[in-house]
Order: sequence, then C-alpha cells, then structure tokens
Amino acid sequence: MRWVFGGLVAVALSGSPAVAQDTTRVERLGPAFGDGRLWVRPLPFTPAELAARIGGGASQSAIDSIVSEMIQGYLDAMAAGAGASQAPSWVTSLGGQTVGVDPAWIHLGPIKLPTFLLGLIPLNVQANPQQAAQARRWAEMRQMIQIQGARDAALDDIGRAARELRERREAEREFDRNQRTPPPTGGEGRP
Repeated sequence: MRWVFGGLVAVALSGSPAVAQDTTRVERLGPAFGDGRLWVRPLPFTPAELAARIGGGASQSAIDSIVSEMIQGYLDAMAAGAGASQAPSWVTSLGGQTVGVDPAWIHLGPIKLPTFLLGLIPLNVQANPQQAAQARRWAEMRQMIQIQGARDAALDDIGRAARELRERREAEREFDRNQRTPPPTGGEGRP
C-alpha cells in the first residue's frame, strides 16, 4: 500500500513495516488532486490505526510524532507551493525609459506607481460564470418584460385611437343623416 501525506510517502509492504521516503521537492502546485500536497484523499484508516501500522504497535508518543510528521510534510508542501508563485516581471526599455509591470512597480517611463494600485482599478470582471449566466438571463428577462410592456402600451394606444376614430365616424355619419333628413312637417315641430 502507498499513502502520500505532504512530502512524506509511506509504503507498507505485505507483512513488513512501512518504509518512509522523503519526496519533498520545491515545485509549483498544480491542479492534481490527490497527490497529497494540496488535497489528501480520505484515509483507509484513522490516523491512530495508520500510525500503529506504520510504527508497528508503537506508543502514543510515537503515534503523535508520526501524525505530526505527516502534517508537517503537508504544511511544508503548501509553503513551497506558495513561495513558487511570484508575480512575473514584464518590464522593457523603450527609448531609454523603463516601461512595464514588475512585482513592486508599474513603470510608465519616468513615472513609477506602486503595483497595489492595480487592485484599485474598478474592473467589471465576473469570477463566477454561473453568476454571469444568471445575470445575463435576468437582463434578458428584464428586456423582454420592457418590450412586452411597450407592446401592451402600444396596443392600448391603438385600441383607444380605433375607438375614437369609430366614434368620430359614427358622429359624422349621424350628422350626414341628419342633414339629409328633412325636418318634420306639420304643426308639431314648429315653435
């Protein structure tokens, strides 16, 4: 069996005590899950059972020292990975003036600005793609609601205009009918 804890690899052969090899190397952490430096797969045994198997029935102090060695290896691997990721230096010289960005400064010819000012620039960056997709869906829904509201308002305006036009035409027709109709004759309608 083989267990990886930080930089410590414990190999247990069948029937023999475990042999530990130190494989700590300074290298950049990668996205490899389960290699023991960043994320440890679940153990097949509890730490006490594992220490007893590795130590061969050792005392509590031996178990504690083995577990602390495993944890220290993990912490060492994390520290080695954190130190390996320094910011790159993108600096060049143009016309005798230094231009670019390094870990400490932003060089703009004769002007040097501290790099932390880059963090103060308001960027509209969505780090979470699900939030960005949800925001897009909400914006589309809002736009559809506004478009439908405008359509409803336009339909209401068209309906009102059509009603007014019908009423006006009906009034004109009635006026024309009244003009063509002679006034009543006889004594009834005269003053």
